[in-house]
Amino acid sequence: VIDGVPDDATITGFTTAPNGSASHDIYATGMSTKDCPTGVCPVLFRSADGGATWSRLKASGLSGGTVLLAPNYPVDKRIFVAGANALQVSSDGGATFTAAVPLGGQAVISPAFASDHRILLGAVPGWEYRDDTGATSPLQFNPRPPGRSFGIVFSPSYTKDGRMFVASSAPDADGQRLDASTVTTCVVTRCADPVTLPDGDGIPTVLPSRSFLTNGVVYAWTSDRLWRSGDAGHSFKPVALPAKAAVQQVAEDGEGSLYVSLMTIDAKGTPSGGLFVSNDGGKSWTQLGKDTPLAKASLSIASAGKDRLLAGPGDGGGLLCSVDAGRTWAKRCPATPAQ
Repeated sequence: VIDGVPDDATITGFTTAPNGSASHDIYATGMSTKDCPTGVCPVLFRSADGGATWSRLKASGLSGGTVLLAPNYPVDKRIFVAGANALQVSSDGGATFTAAVPLGGQAVISPAFASDHRILLGAVPGWEYRDDTGATSPLQFNPRPPGRSFGIVFSPSYTKDGRMFVASSAPDADGQRLDASTVTTCVVTRCADPVTLPDGDGIPTVLPSRSFLTNGVVYAWTSDRLWRSGDAGHSFKPVALPAKAAVQQVAEDGEGSLYVSLMTIDAKGTPSGGLFVSNDGGKSWTQLGKDTPLAKASLSIASAGKDRLLAGPGDGGGLLCSVDAGRTWAKRCPATPAQ
């Protein structure tokens, strides 16, 4: 661990300890110019008390990306990071990172990782990495979803229904778009027909509701568009965004509230967007953090427990915390007991 707090970093993402874990660990990833010999460096912070205090981890060798934690964390204390060029792993608390697989892009850990040891990677043509053997093999979907590279997300009820969602892009049926956004539902390896997102362009990001098993809700987004499915991914309908800006992140809390971080930078370098919440599946929105830097633009958002939110402003000013579902914000969260 080295000196440093997130206040001087641009925070692009948060990863909280898995649901059911007794840990209050939160990891924040981003970029910073502080203590960086090359100008701008990827940085990794950890909080052991729900966001009250933070430590900047040494993270030697880290190339940046999204933190992935094993479902049984902190029994398995390793920190995986899915980046643009590799899936990296740290076994020493974030002091050093090495490449587990030299394949970049989106990655996801199996909910049954403790027994099946699988990490799925979306890099062309889609891969399965076995942590127990170190072997990497192409994904065997049948039929194969369209497109070359994937974004794969497991259903919250995967251990019960074997369901996952495969995001990709491919020419649409009418030939109007060469990069139409699609979402394919697969059960284990058997896949349904892909669903094309209306007016979608590029590989979307997919977020199943925490209550997916009972409500069948799935969200998807790309660029400045957001969609919602109420039938377990069989169809998607556009959701009107509250501001004209690109979607950076979407999060859902335990009560079903939907949060969206928006930011677009114009030709003059001025950011616009903000942080918004919807309590009715995107039919209406309320802006959060109007008296904070989040009012101008938001890069990241995460739910870290009941009414507890973490957000990264678009101005690069570290992070903000709310413990009242976004009504008020502070530089730090109140402490929760460390485990």
